[in-house]
Amino acid sequence: MSDRRSKSVNPLAVPPHRIPWLAILFLAGTVGYEAWYMAPSLFRAWYFSSDEYVLVAEVIRFLHLDFRQHFFDMPGTPLMFLTAILWLPVYAAEAVLGLVPAGTGLDRFTFDHLQMLFTLMRAETLLFALGSVVLVFLVASKLMNRAGACIAAFVLMMSPIYTSYSSFIRVESLAMCCILLAVLCLFRGLKYPATGTSSEARWILLAGILAGLGAATRFHSITASLPLLLLLLFFDRKPLPLYPRWLSRAWTYTLALSFLGACAAAMLIKTGYLPNSVRGRILTTIWGNAFGTLYTLALLGAIACAVLLMVHRIPGMQWFAKRVQHPRMLVLAAGVCAGCLAGTPTILREPGYFFQSINSYSTTYFDLDRMNWPLLQNVGWYLKFYLHLIAPDYLTMTLLAIGATVILIKRDRLLMPFLLSGLLFFVSKPIKLVAAPHHIILWLPFYGIIAGYAAVQVFDAIPARLPHRDVLKGAAWFALFVALGLVTVRGPQQAAQATKSTERRLQNVGSASEWIHQNTEPSSIVAVSYWCFNPDTFFTWLRSLDVPVPAEVSDGRQYRIWWGDHSALQGQKGYACASSQDLISIKHAVDQRQPGEGSDPFADKGFQWVKTFGSVPDDINVFSFDFAAP
Repeated sequence: MSDRRSKSVNPLAVPPHRIPWLAILFLAGTVGYEAWYMAPSLFRAWYFSSDEYVLVAEVIRFLHLDFRQHFFDMPGTPLMFLTAILWLPVYAAEAVLGLVPAGTGLDRFTFDHLQMLFTLMRAETLLFALGSVVLVFLVASKLMNRAGACIAAFVLMMSPIYTSYSSFIRVESLAMCCILLAVLCLFRGLKYPATGTSSEARWILLAGILAGLGAATRFHSITASLPLLLLLLFFDRKPLPLYPRWLSRAWTYTLALSFLGACAAAMLIKTGYLPNSVRGRILTTIWGNAFGTLYTLALLGAIACAVLLMVHRIPGMQWFAKRVQHPRMLVLAAGVCAGCLAGTPTILREPGYFFQSINSYSTTYFDLDRMNWPLLQNVGWYLKFYLHLIAPDYLTMTLLAIGATVILIKRDRLLMPFLLSGLLFFVSKPIKLVAAPHHIILWLPFYGIIAGYAAVQVFDAIPARLPHRDVLKGAAWFALFVALGLVTVRGPQQAAQATKSTERRLQNVGSASEWIHQNTEPSSIVAVSYWCFNPDTFFTWLRSLDVPVPAEVSDGRQYRIWWGDHSALQGQKGYACASSQDLISIKHAVDQRQPGEGSDPFADKGFQWVKTFGSVPDDINVFSFDFAAP
């Protein structure tokens, strides 16, 4: 197999003893361009999105030294802890400067400075996004020349979906940084000779810990990081190092115990003993319908362990068994487990909320529109949906296709793990689950690296005997970067435009909220749909998560988070706040789940229009409703 790196002259590369100024300037320009367009998103009205509410809510809980985390969907625990730690010196600095009124505690200070807290968490998200662009460059420069690494960083930076989800509080950018740092640590470990087993093991363990922290930040990142790290170890070209014998035995014992445990679990579930036991009933209660998948998982786990235990006995498969069952694989797995537990220790405190999160994704997260589609139609739609997100323009798609083809033809051991990991995304979740754009984010660095590799290989193919070859290659690289700048969809600029649009809507939300405070009965019910979420919705959400909320923030009204269910308003009267953008979710989506249950306040009887703020599509409408009559 060919695993040689490109030896071609690189117009952005310089001799090792000199600083690569061209690459540094390009990278600085790339990061600066993204930061320039993304910075305004930091200062959006703090009640912008419910995606932010849940993370900020847990930060406020942690600031009360209450670590009974309720929200585990991401779960984002490392980001929550980091923010809580950073918020403490902010409070201390304000207090020292005399900017905090005497007697104001941390709790009151936090609720008085919610805009600052949201801005801090958005800044963290953006900084990690900018850092991930630099880390992609560093990873790619280990695999190819710096020009190709610049393309990889540029493709990631321009990604519309990544910049969109980096413009507000999200965990994907932190998880991506953890994955890329894990890859760099693994590269460092694999540089040691076969005799340097202790040094290699330490770096592999650190790589596993970082991947585990990434999983603690965004659980599904493990399906991006772990296959890549395992494949990098598997395709490593140096002779396998000799680890201590006890580690080799530990690997065998781990597989044997896992096999016995999986068999026992499958038997207890199949016979009905576990479901009917006290612990089984507790698991069924907190895990819901997802508990039924345990038998299948246990059976598959037992089969996998048995295959790994017996594979070395298959003729011709000894080489495969030696690589797969090498102790360093166990070191990596141990690091992943340690990192995940260290990043999310709150799971041990509140496992019920964690299992409820799994249950919601495994039982209600299906795409109802595609549930009954034929398989081929589903696959075609699925591939088209995600490929457009990966490469939204033809030039990037062409580079991806060339890079993947060349990797397969050359069987490049350095790049093959990135290609295989990128392909594994398409089978990383059931095809009928909701296809959401952000699902692909953590795989984007792999596709950027493949695109950069394509350019390197194409320009390396220029004949060596061609006159002025290096000049032609330099001109070709320059032309490619210009083409990328002209053709590539500009994600940061799209994010800036989206920020301006949402600010118009949020100003209308603020005006509508003020009108409700001044013109409705103090004890009235106010149902607020998604696009109308306001400060009162945030406080209502905090209470639903059992986060302490000061009494002063309540105005006496009963604010309801309303997803459009008609039954939620049955037998009551009050006010509703909805936007024309809400109709898809509160009417169409709800009717799909329960026909006739959706609501259209613009047309349904029982609703009466009261006032509109702004115009479509940023309109915010206040309605009165009366469903109190039988």
